[in-house]
Amino acid sequence: MKKRNEVIHLVTVSKSLYLLRGQLEYLKNKGYKISLASSPGKELTDFNETSRKYTIPMEREISVFKDVFSLIRLLKLFLNKQPLIVNSGTPKAGLLGILSAYLTNVPIRIYTMRGLKLQTTKGVKFYVLWLMEKLCCTLATDVLCISKSIQEEVIKLKLVTRDKTVVLGNGSSNGINISLYPEKFNTKELVIDNYNHNLFTLGYIGRLVKDKGIDDVIQVYQSFKNLGYSCQLLLVGSIEEGDPISKESYDAIKEDKNIVYLPHLYNPSKYYYLIDVFLFLTAREGFGNVSIESQAASTPVIAYNVTGAKDTIQNGKTGFIIDKGNVEEVLEKAIYFYNNRAILQKYGENSREFVLNNFSNEVVWDEMDQFYQKRINEVK
Repeated sequence: MKKRNEVIHLVTVSKSLYLLRGQLEYLKNKGYKISLASSPGKELTDFNETSRKYTIPMEREISVFKDVFSLIRLLKLFLNKQPLIVNSGTPKAGLLGILSAYLTNVPIRIYTMRGLKLQTTKGVKFYVLWLMEKLCCTLATDVLCISKSIQEEVIKLKLVTRDKTVVLGNGSSNGINISLYPEKFNTKELVIDNYNHNLFTLGYIGRLVKDKGIDDVIQVYQSFKNLGYSCQLLLVGSIEEGDPISKESYDAIKEDKNIVYLPHLYNPSKYYYLIDVFLFLTAREGFGNVSIESQAASTPVIAYNVTGAKDTIQNGKTGFIIDKGNVEEVLEKAIYFYNNRAILQKYGENSREFVLNNFSNEVVWDEMDQFYQKRINEVK
């Protein structure tokens, strides 16, 4: 019988591989036989932290025929490779990966809970998504929650019991590479069409979809501008069709000369320095990676009080946490920062210190290593 020693990390689409950046190489250097599986894409092709990469086409949205095909591909992969650990995250990869691992008797099946899509759904879709999450949590041996608030939410929703959950450190699935965020950076090195280095800049970096609050971000910017404040909005990320922003928001991005739009960037770290206030108005998160990335660049954050986002901010010190949907209060806080630049700078300094002390890569990776070792020893 083939000895199980391979560790397969699985995500749905290759654009999500940034969530694992540095972690797989760290684990490989610790002696793990690390592999990676995702849908095809440039990011998978270019990912060089392991040579064992498996292409498994997967759809983000529900597509029964394609999902069955993906499941069969994963079953064949796991039967052939006989992994010791499957760590599967992002919704579709979580479901298909954990189900395949269970059916092929993988001894350690980790469902990395990166968020709960059901939080922003109602009716039949809510119950369908609840059943899918319940299936993942039931078939997994461990549920790795990437924030303490998401841990509390999955327990509250009766998806899993507390003893089956784990949070690494203060949260985050990968931490942050502090070396990518120097204390000072000359933003003039970045030449971007239509970007004005002299204007106050609101911004957001990430997927431009409805769930990420892009409609609210644009509403705040437009209200800010209409009140007579000189400002611009920087948006960096791909505009996706699966959970589309409103037509009004889309038109604004295309037509407003003071909205600077850049498509998805593999490493956007330097672009956080172009933003004065980061608007993180997401409806839900597993953990707000972009929030801690922004704060690492000394850019304060205004976020909604939702799971995964509220874990990333010290309210009144590194930014502000606002009740979900309260666009007026977000606007008030943005104006407060505009009118109080010394306070804005102090919040920026606090933000960087907060991230350095709590969310470095090494802290999270070391905890992942300890968690893996503990589980391996338990199944021997």
